[in-house]
Amino acid sequence: MPLITRLMLQNFKKFPELDLRFTHDRNILVGDNESGKSTILLALDLVLSDSRHRVEALGVESLLSQSAVRQFQEGERRADQLPVLTADVFLSNGGDPDLNGRQNLAGINADGLRMRIAPMTEEYGRDIHNVLQQDPDNFPYEYYSVRFSTFSGGHFASFRRYLRHLLLDSARIDNEHAAQEYTRTVYSVNVPVADRYRLENSYRQQKMHFCTRHLSAINDTLETYQFGVRVMLPTC
Repeated sequence: MPLITRLMLQNFKKFPELDLRFTHDRNILVGDNESGKSTILLALDLVLSDSRHRVEALGVESLLSQSAVRQFQEGERRADQLPVLTADVFLSNGGDPDLNGRQNLAGINADGLRMRIAPMTEEYGRDIHNVLQQDPDNFPYEYYSVRFSTFSGGHFASFRRYLRHLLLDSARIDNEHAAQEYTRTVYSVNVPVADRYRLENSYRQQKMHFCTRHLSAINDTLETYQFGVRVMLPTC
């Protein structure tokens, strides 16, 4: 079984870029609060789990680097310049040709797994263009998709585990999981994909409008935290 040797991130949450190497024995992450320890563990878990559902539950808006989004919004706002999120997990050489390749941020021949969250410009280029033209503050999070692959470029599925891992996180325990899954299934069966993206984008805009109109006055009086809206559509 291979070991994790390196993690490279691009536009993942608070990290515009990160290159972190691991030892073959025990690794301990030490740092102040909000320094990114949990973010590193989340990136590893998402890549190794190959869980599209987990990415959708967290939401692209929460995963994509906000500094990259701001930089895009302050620029020409062209669809071909939309930021891309990449997380590469490098593995020790285990002799598996399916894992080996150069499709990684380092551009070297290595074994590893990749998660890439990018805009679907080929499938929804016109819709993305319309979103960017409608409102200068709007960002097309809903038109992003996630792909899991090996460094060879081949897709890998969760049923084939290249690496055993376990993330213990009590915050992920959810008693409403079954009900959420049922609602998600019914919604996805009855609403076409293009309509889902359009509705999700509109719904997020309404949430932002609500926060700006009704919560900004309250948040202006707070120093240590801010109120917001976290309710999501069934597919988010």
